[in-house]
Amino acid sequence: MEYHLSPEELRRIEKAERNEIHAYKVYQRLAQRLLKKHPEAARALITMSEDEKKHYDTLAKITKKQFRGHLGKSALVLFWMGPKILLGHRAHKETEDIDFYTEYQSKIPELKDILFDEKKHLYEIQSILNESKTH
Repeated sequence: MEYHLSPEELRRIEKAERNEIHAYKVYQRLAQRLLKKHPEAARALITMSEDEKKHYDTLAKITKKQFRGHLGKSALVLFWMGPKILLGHRAHKETEDIDFYTEYQSKIPELKDILFDEKKHLYEIQSILNESKTH
């Protein structure tokens, strides 16, 4: 499907695409870290990482670009600070994603499914934090 996007809209979608591949890497790595002590939380994070990869693939079809995912210095610092702080940061990022996809879902119908998943992710992160599955 062809979209008629302004340069600013395309830039924002590319940013969302980068965010999705970044989230994929973060959730994957955090799941590995929690697997032995917190398998239930790790399973939820694995599912979320798979969703994020699908979101990235959807956005890559729209932008016709591919971005490499990396954790970056800020994510590495968050890993060092611990799972709860990292998940709190990710909850904030999921909220930003929800706002973005809410704004763009009428222009790009495929974003409705991503929006639904992002809301699930926020709920799951909050559940993990509330149930202290990571201490």
